[in-house]
Amino acid sequence: MSCKYVPIGTTLPLTGIFSAFGKTGLWAYQLAAQETNAKGGLRIDASPKKIPVKLFFMDDGSRPEQASENIKKLIYEFQVCIILGGWATPLVIEEAKTCSKLKVPLVAAGSGDPLLDDEEFKWVFIPHVGIDGHSKPFFEFLNSLDPKDRPNKIGIWIENTNVGRASGEIWRADANRYGYQIACQYTFKEQNDNAKLIKETKDNGADFVFAIFSPKQGIFAMRESKRINFNPKMFAFIRAAVSHDFAKELGLDSDYVTMAGTWGPMIKCPESREIVKRYLLEKGEYPSCDLGPFFAVAQIALNAISRAGTSDKEKIREALSLTDMTTVVGPIKFPRGFGHAEVRLVLNQWQQGILHTVWPENVASAKIIYPKPPW
Repeated sequence: MSCKYVPIGTTLPLTGIFSAFGKTGLWAYQLAAQETNAKGGLRIDASPKKIPVKLFFMDDGSRPEQASENIKKLIYEFQVCIILGGWATPLVIEEAKTCSKLKVPLVAAGSGDPLLDDEEFKWVFIPHVGIDGHSKPFFEFLNSLDPKDRPNKIGIWIENTNVGRASGEIWRADANRYGYQIACQYTFKEQNDNAKLIKETKDNGADFVFAIFSPKQGIFAMRESKRINFNPKMFAFIRAAVSHDFAKELGLDSDYVTMAGTWGPMIKCPESREIVKRYLLEKGEYPSCDLGPFFAVAQIALNAISRAGTSDKEKIREALSLTDMTTVVGPIKFPRGFGHAEVRLVLNQWQQGILHTVWPENVASAKIIYPKPPW
C-alpha cells in the first residue's frame, strides 16, 4: 500500500436503473473522506503522522457482473484495503461474493437478503436490519392504536426475487404473530402489467398493503390504485419509495406512502443535522433516506481502519466485527460479528413532497398521517 494515502474503494451504480442510489452514495462517501482528511487523515502501519484517505470510485452501470469486475480492479490495480458497497440487493450480493472470495472487507449500505448472514460472508457488513426486521416497526405502530383503528386484512405485494419471496413469508408469519389476517399475496412482474393483481387486492378487502419491489413498480402501483380508487389505510413500501424520484414522478400522489428504514432526512437526531445541511446547501433539496445509511457505511469503515491501525485486510475485518459506535443512523453493532447490524428502525412517510420521519415520536419531524386519506 502507498505510504502517501490510505486507499479505499467503491463501486456504485452511477448510471442505470439504480443510479439515484449510486449518486447519493458517492456524495456521502466523498464527504466522509473529505471530513476525515480535514482532520489530518488516519494513522496506520506505524506511520509517524496521519495520512489522507483516497477514495477510488467506479461506475458499475447497475450491473452486478460489472460491480464484481470493478472490485477486482480496485483491489489489484489500486490496492484498496476495503470496499464501500452499494444499495440494491442484486448489486450487494455480487459485491459480497466477490469480496468474500478475495478476502477483502465490504461494508455496504443496504440489502435485507438473509444470505448475507451466512458464515461464508464473514467479510461482509451491512449497517441495516435483515428482512426479518422490516415489518416490526409497522406492527408496533399498528398495535399502539386503538383496536378499532387497526387494519382488518393485509395485502402483500412482492417482487419475484429471493428477497421478495422471503419477505412475503416473514410478513405472513409476523402478521399472524401480531394478530392480523392476510387477505392475499401477489407476485409482481417486471413489466407494468400488474393492474389485475391490484384490483384483486382491493376485491379481497385488504385495508393495509405491505410491498417490496422496484421504484418503477411502486410508481405504477400507486397510479393504478388511484385509478381504481383503492384506499387502504396505509401503503407500506420497502425500497420502492426510498428515492426522491418516487415523489417527483408521482407528485402529491406519493403522499402517505410509508416505509421503514434506519434514517430519514428530517429525523430529529443531532448526528444528522450537519450532513443534511451540507446536502441541502449543495443540492438545493433534501436528500432521500439512503443518504444516512451511505454515510454510516463510510463512518464504520474509516473507524475500523483507524482502530485496526493498519491496512491489513484481516485486521480491518476483525475491527469491523467489534464495531460499537454511534453513526448518523444511530448506534451500530454487528451481533454475529458480520452480516446485518443491530440498529434502530424508524418509519418515514411522504407528506407534501417531503419525506418526514413519523415514528417513533421521539425522533419524528411530523405526525404520522393514518389512515391514509382517500384519493
